[in-house]
Amino acid sequence: ADWFAGAGRTPDLGELRWGRHPEWFGLWAAEHTACREGVALFDMSFMSKFHVQGRAAGPLLDWLATARVDGPAGAITYTQMLSPRGTLE
Repeated sequence: ADWFAGAGRTPDLGELRWGRHPEWFGLWAAEHTACREGVALFDMSFMSKFHVQGRAAGPLLDWLATARVDGPAGAITYTQMLSPRGTLE
């Protein structure tokens, strides 16, 4: 089942607004609590390292990423890459 639906339910993200919790919020909170107070195993195989070099590497990565990554050689920045529409997927 999807994390925001539960077994046998149709996923519906609902409206995300401050002070109002969508229907899936209780499921998310229970999962968060279980991870925080118990043990959790996460598949992080989607995370990758890229070696990008050249004069335009820094500005290109700044354009693609959600964080500024154009810094000194050897620095590591945790960020996410954006889709062509400028969104996370």
